[in-house]
Amino acid sequence: MKKRLLSRGVMIVRNLCVDLVVKPRRFALPHDVIDIKDLSTVNKPMSKICKAHTGQKLIFFCVKHDTITCHVCISESHKECDINHIEKAAKGIKDSAAIHDLKQRIHNQKSVIEKVKEEYNELSTKINHDKDQQHKRLIQLRSTIDDRLNQLYKNIDTHYNQGVEKYQATQNN
Repeated sequence: MKKRLLSRGVMIVRNLCVDLVVKPRRFALPHDVIDIKDLSTVNKPMSKICKAHTGQKLIFFCVKHDTITCHVCISESHKECDINHIEKAAKGIKDSAAIHDLKQRIHNQKSVIEKVKEEYNELSTKINHDKDQQHKRLIQLRSTIDDRLNQLYKNIDTHYNQGVEKYQATQNN
């Protein structure tokens, strides 16, 4: 999981890993998970100084408790814990197989998305072409119907005129 700690309690999750979704773990401190898009609305800078031990820098990471600590915190509360220097922990995360796997999956998903977009564009083009063909066919059909109606109109006129002429001829005789 890619995350960036903004403060002791707010973390930004860019991509949730499957393990976290399937087996969620509890954090030592409560965390608010926010969308990366909302980052600009969060104005909580990460403190570099320990709140429990004034003046002590937070330079260590406790793996067991998933928290950053100062050297005094380690001696008081984390004697039995797996402790890493924060830079080493960050480098380990960046270079981990899980991150590499995540990057590969993202790359694969990007390829799938590109293929779907191509298929969408092809289908969209085909649908537009079919629509244009149907419009042309409709125009032809309308023209054929109009021609036939005009012919019927003329036939009716012709038959009417012939009927009137016959009637007048029989009237005059």
